[in-house]
Amino acid sequence: MGEVRLLGSQGIRCLLNFRDYVQHRGGRMIVVGPTTIVRQVLEITGLLDLFEVPAEAGPDGTTSRG
Repeated sequence: MGEVRLLGSQGIRCLLNFRDYVQHRGGRMIVVGPTTIVRQVLEITGLLDLFEVPAEAGPDGTTSRG
């Protein structure tokens, strides 16, 4: 997700559908390296908690999820 520069309603629907597809098969979906806009859109829409987004280490070594 590190190259995504725009995330609209169709992209969100695609992520949700793929998440459902993976979960129904016993897997898990991890959103790796989302851009700031991806993280903001998922947070604003209340969907960030539906996706596994690993914490990112900041310059001081601390981690945050958003």
